[in-house]
Amino acid sequence: MMRTARRKNQGPAFIGRPRRFLLCMALAVLMVPFICSGGACYGSEDSNDAAQNTGEEGGSVDADEKKPAFQRANDAAQNTGEEGGSLDADEKKPALQRAWEMVKRGHLFLSKVQNDDGSFSVDPKSKSYAKSAPIAVTSLVCLSLMAGGNTPDSGPFHNELKKGLFYLAEVCDPETGVFRDDLDKTSKMHGQGFAILALSQAYGMFGLKTRSLSGDKLAASLHRAVRLVCNIQTEVGGWYYEPVFSGDHEGSITICIIQGLRASRNAGIHVNSDVIEAALNYVRRSQKADGSFRYRLNDDSSSYALTAAGLATLNAIGEYDSEAIDKGLEYMLEKDPVLNMVSIDQFPQYARFYAAQAYYQYKDLSTWKRWYPRFVKECQDLQYADGSFSNQAYGSVYATATITLTLQIPFGYMPVFQR
Repeated sequence: MMRTARRKNQGPAFIGRPRRFLLCMALAVLMVPFICSGGACYGSEDSNDAAQNTGEEGGSVDADEKKPAFQRANDAAQNTGEEGGSLDADEKKPALQRAWEMVKRGHLFLSKVQNDDGSFSVDPKSKSYAKSAPIAVTSLVCLSLMAGGNTPDSGPFHNELKKGLFYLAEVCDPETGVFRDDLDKTSKMHGQGFAILALSQAYGMFGLKTRSLSGDKLAASLHRAVRLVCNIQTEVGGWYYEPVFSGDHEGSITICIIQGLRASRNAGIHVNSDVIEAALNYVRRSQKADGSFRYRLNDDSSSYALTAAGLATLNAIGEYDSEAIDKGLEYMLEKDPVLNMVSIDQFPQYARFYAAQAYYQYKDLSTWKRWYPRFVKECQDLQYADGSFSNQAYGSVYATATITLTLQIPFGYMPVFQR
């Protein structure tokens, strides 16, 4: 696989009087020598502190935790090869650095395929899919760009983010609250959930202060979108594919909506607590005796991907230590395609996106420290020279947005992903 050339970080030049030398030395100790670009710094010590704290808050710090955060974050990255095998020069780089290099290339690819209206499509290379699923895909791209520290006013991809957020706010129907694009026949309620998540993160992070995008417009769109999903929740607590009240329900859509509602509430948008509780009860009832989560309540089929999504949802509302969480993690560890080097037939990016959240939020970070470096290595093997990733069913833009978003979960910029 082709690799683009990377510039090594340049250290400070210790030139001048002793006082300047001492000042530079102090700064060198305090700063993490990592990559910063366009005002957005990825993999910094502050952004990754949460990924390193394996003990309870207020507990004592052991010898390993006294290491610099950057070093602690990447100790596991040195063992990403097969047992007994050797690592090449690129694999010896810390996992977060390798992740950032892939993210940077991925974001550059995404910046080149944005549509004129600010949206992103499933696959820009296919004319038949020129506008397929723009609501869901644009939401995922915006989330990935924000996870990298971009804002509508700053960062190397601030303009792409601004245009994407503006598109989402514009397509939110002023009467119904449905995110609607006449050319989008695919996103449906998955798109509704992802759009709510993206706009809530933008509103919560940037509020009314951003100069380039009206916080009032974001808030109005969010209020309408949240009101809609609360009004059409089914009697059993879930949601289905269409943005209307239905007697039917589906697990992955319900999970997507819950995460959007939780993020909206954290951003200051009113969400009926009864709606949240009913939805969480739906997720809890979806779990089977073996720890896995069902596709729907009246369907016994379950999967690794849905189990990861179910656990990530329970974590998202503050449930970190329960029998349901422990049983779900046991099931995931048996089926995990990254740790066990097995393939899953459907939704590989979806599965890894939620698995990363489940492992990262779990009370014991030992699994995360094993999983993340291997996931980084897997992504390195899959990324194309132009920075993109592929998905046979949903295209390169969806795959690139989802994978780069997953790689950035430990960076710490997104409130919804913070531990």
